[in-house]
Amino acid sequence: PVDTTQQLVVKDAGDGRGRGVYATADLPARAYLGDYEGELFRAEDYSSMGFGDGRDSSYVHWINKEWGVDGRAKALAAEDFTAALLNHSSKRANVVRRVRAAGPRVEFYTARAIRSGEELLLDYGNDYWAAIGVTPLD
Repeated sequence: PVDTTQQLVVKDAGDGRGRGVYATADLPARAYLGDYEGELFRAEDYSSMGFGDGRDSSYVHWINKEWGVDGRAKALAAEDFTAALLNHSSKRANVVRRVRAAGPRVEFYTARAIRSGEELLLDYGNDYWAAIGVTPLD
């Protein structure tokens, strides 16, 4: 895949959502953005890792029912693109995920052509919001 990371910038969304990912150039549909990076763990280890007992789970991305990735450390340290900084939108999502069994890993792609200056948004899904006990605004 073509490396699009040089065409992405991380900046404050300016509306209370924290940082987000924005295109600095037009991107075609189906452009590879990157993988969800972080600490890979088995679902059976979720509780023993402290999740649900004070450890922030808002950056946990479930690959499938067996594997998850905790992207918190990567997101908090990031000045450049990391998929953990993609903000949520169910109505305006323009990024899709693709699960790869090998690894296992999750890849992210543009769902359609993206204009320069546009924020890249992912629909986190209902399970994410239920797990952290928050109702999404969008």
